[in-house]
Amino acid sequence: MSFRAWTKQMRTLLWTGFLFTLAYALSAAFINVYLWNQTKSFIPLAVFNGLQFAMMPVIFFLASRLWRVAIGTFLRTGIFLHGVFYGLILLLDNRLPVSVMGILLGMGAGFYWYAYNLLALRVTERHLRGKFQSGVGTSNSIALVTAPLLSGFIIMMAKEVGYTLVFGLSLLFFGLSFWTSLRLQKTNEQDRPMRLFRRRHPNWNRVLTGNFFQGLREGVFVFILSIMVIIVTGSAWVLGKYVALTAGLSAVSYFLVGRMLSWNRYNEFMLIGSLASSIALVLFLFEPNYWILLVYGVISALFAPFFLVPFGTRVFQVIDEAHERFEREYMVEREIVINSGRVLSIAVFAITYHYLPENTLPLYLLIAGSMQILAVLCLRRVGFRLNGMWEDA
Repeated sequence: MSFRAWTKQMRTLLWTGFLFTLAYALSAAFINVYLWNQTKSFIPLAVFNGLQFAMMPVIFFLASRLWRVAIGTFLRTGIFLHGVFYGLILLLDNRLPVSVMGILLGMGAGFYWYAYNLLALRVTERHLRGKFQSGVGTSNSIALVTAPLLSGFIIMMAKEVGYTLVFGLSLLFFGLSFWTSLRLQKTNEQDRPMRLFRRRHPNWNRVLTGNFFQGLREGVFVFILSIMVIIVTGSAWVLGKYVALTAGLSAVSYFLVGRMLSWNRYNEFMLIGSLASSIALVLFLFEPNYWILLVYGVISALFAPFFLVPFGTRVFQVIDEAHERFEREYMVEREIVINSGRVLSIAVFAITYHYLPENTLPLYLLIAGSMQILAVLCLRRVGFRLNGMWEDA
């Protein structure tokens, strides 16, 4: 089925998401490097990223309670707050407190992803949803590969003003994303929100527990790799190439996994992905250098989709099988749980970094990174409805 078969709203949402991802990818890795260059400490990074993850479920919850507000309004609020974030950095530079930065970016991410996830369900017809997700994945891959290369090159060539140019470019693309989103039709929720954490599906508690363990892995790895690359190379251009390479390999792996995966092999793929990603973490027990980081990045990029594709499919399969009346509640519950894991992961990392010897950090990364294996154990019995019958995967 061709792109021309898509509705106008689907195409508009695709372009809005692409421009947003491009704006985000231009600065995502480098905002952490920007903070690192100012302080040479992991604590501000932990505060910045921890507050982001803490704010996202709060905003998800508040947005779900404001059910009379159009979903597109939340989307544009999220994009606007991202623009405000980078605008304040350009105006105030290092005078902007790290806590304010984390809260502001977390609020923006919360509003944007709450609205985007709901709109992806509301504006896509069921028979076109797979094609839409494929289109989103392809466009996002283009952004995630090209943007870091451009950012790294700009910072390398422009020296002192490089970060200013990159953040300004992000601000420009956030503005374009906001303008594109104005073409989305007004969409409102029809029902009042229900109370949270009232189990409505036999497998939902397993899904939530698996998401908590996945959050434990994701929290610290959001920023640690980019900082380690900067520490061992001192080059933003090398970091840009590193991020682009791993994003490109990940895109290829996502495509291949999508082709090979079948419902009865979900456990097998999840186990392969989690074990490979966890074993690769043993590399951190050695003295870090660029080649060790590169090998880890390549292994993680190739095998992470083996876990993430069936993991994400199982989560949304459960949501899809539940009555549409509870989609918001499921999304908010998942956001609370996975971000609780992320915040806890970052908090333990900060405590380890501040109070324990430096040589304990690689061991902590190994433990946190292995949490995916526990997520596999939680979701291994989550099945699918086939021909009206419940089957274990």
